[in-house]
Amino acid sequence: MTEKRRDGNMVYFEFRCPGCGAHGKLGLDHTEGMTPFGCPEECGATFVMWKPNEKYVLRCVVQPVST
Repeated sequence: MTEKRRDGNMVYFEFRCPGCGAHGKLGLDHTEGMTPFGCPEECGATFVMWKPNEKYVLRCVVQPVST
């Protein structure tokens, strides 16, 4: 997920969780750096925000799997 816009310290994304499918707008403070955070629905997915180039991106680093 790539940033949609920035406003001061906030970076906004169109969030979609690959674990539970939750989606919506999500704003994060970019001064938090690569601090891991969980899915807002608490499904067990974990994400980090990082900046590999000129835009911030969210990466899922832990994805829950159900059978």
